[in-house]
Amino acid sequence: MTNYTDGNQLTAKQRLALSRKIKYVLARKAKSGWYPLYAPLGYKNVSKRINGKNQRIIEIYPEEAGLVMCAFQIFSKGTFSLKQLMEMMFRVGLRTRFGNRVSRKTIIRILQNPIYIGKMRYKGEILNGRHQPIVTEKVFNLCQKHLSQWL
Repeated sequence: MTNYTDGNQLTAKQRLALSRKIKYVLARKAKSGWYPLYAPLGYKNVSKRINGKNQRIIEIYPEEAGLVMCAFQIFSKGTFSLKQLMEMMFRVGLRTRFGNRVSRKTIIRILQNPIYIGKMRYKGEILNGRHQPIVTEKVFNLCQKHLSQWL
């Protein structure tokens, strides 16, 4: 196996080979149901031993997950605008990973992300995930219906 951390710069051929390997590993991980990227709000990345191998997976992060669930439940009622939801969620403590106010765009991304119902979007496909969902499909679908009125 090639050591890419010895301090030498990679050749174009090595960069291409490394890029292909990373893409292959991420795709394989996604197709086996494990979220291959950085955890979205409401989840955290953890290392677990699964089938004798160390795996980086996502698990619910209770402090954020409760707020994300709350956002879905509030928006599913159809009585609040995205701006009102954004303000409400800021007041109750929902922040980005960097402690900033969650923007309208981020609220939309959260509400549209199938990760929260136990699925994941990878390379344009919706795949079943092995992670625990935060909201039900019923609440998620209601949010999609109401969201279409605001976009």
